[in-house]
Amino acid sequence: MLGYGLIEVPRNLWNASLRGYSLNRAYFKLAKLMSEKAESEEEVEDSLSMVLFADERIKSSRSPELKTMVDTIISKIPVELYQHHRVRARVSNFDGMDVTEKSIISLHRRVIKSLQTHHRTQNAMAGFDRYDIGA
Repeated sequence: MLGYGLIEVPRNLWNASLRGYSLNRAYFKLAKLMSEKAESEEEVEDSLSMVLFADERIKSSRSPELKTMVDTIISKIPVELYQHHRVRARVSNFDGMDVTEKSIISLHRRVIKSLQTHHRTQNAMAGFDRYDIGA
């Protein structure tokens, strides 16, 4: 750890003194964050489409056990996000997707992961305006 500090501290001081280094670094971080945000929004949209498809498929099959599982997934989705997606829901074609207990469990994991990534990128974007460019 001592060797890291001996090298990294002077390097950070040197880079901070360079013109435009901090600005270029901020541009890079912003571009990376924007692409992560776009990917997370796309993943959330895909996950919600699959949830809506599973919900419709289960309504037609009248399986109460699976319906409670899908309702649990829907309850974990923020209301405004769910309503927004339901209003502009596109006709999704998941012909290969069979709604079973195993597929609902994997869908639940996917929804949780995509929502966590989405919230993380939203908070990072909200905090980026407080990023100190310095130069």
